[in-house]
Amino acid sequence: MLEYPKSYKYWNKNDTGITILADAPQWAKKEFHQYMELFAKNGKPDKHGLVKYY
Repeated sequence: MLEYPKSYKYWNKNDTGITILADAPQWAKKEFHQYMELFAKNGKPDKHGLVKYY
């Protein structure tokens, strides 16, 4: 199971999905985009909102 990213406090969950705050530090934005790429490669969330990581 993946640990929470250090940049999690800069994430913004809304009706359209998850985004990174515009004023987040550059390292947080980079980490956010790496996590989003990882999830995109490994599938979509199930009905419970969970993404399996293999």
